[in-house]
Amino acid sequence: MTRIKYTFDDGTTETLPLTDVVVNLQRQYAAMAASSDAGLRAKGSAKLLQLAEMLVKKESTNQTNRKNASKGRPAAKCPLKAKIIQAMASYRADDASFKDFMAAWEVGTIDGLRLLPIDSTKPIKLQDEYLIDNENGDNDSLKPYKLSTLKNKLWPEAKIHR
Repeated sequence: MTRIKYTFDDGTTETLPLTDVVVNLQRQYAAMAASSDAGLRAKGSAKLLQLAEMLVKKESTNQTNRKNASKGRPAAKCPLKAKIIQAMASYRADDASFKDFMAAWEVGTIDGLRLLPIDSTKPIKLQDEYLIDNENGDNDSLKPYKLSTLKNKLWPEAKIHR
């Protein structure tokens, strides 16, 4: 149970359950809303509405969290990324450089993955971005990857997967 601690000017403290505090606020706001003073009645009604909206939002958040918790962890977002890392890992195991890996990939397929240029007017060596084609016919074919992503993110990650 969540508790709230009050510290008073004289140094004394009082700890109350948060539910008691909320119930007391509801009573206070209801008394304000039932007042004969129109201004106090409007403020009390507005506070009751504000408190109700906070409770609804909190319950909605709790339901969403419960629903998401029951789903379990998602699978890998991109199986193509895992295949690229696996292909790179086989080259890293032979102590090849990234440049050697890319040179081999430019002329042929590696583990069923083909490197295609995005801009056909430039030579493949001068590309900043490539299309990776999974020739094994999976549904994740033809995804774009930047050279910097291949070199700076996936290539170092392939060292871990040796």
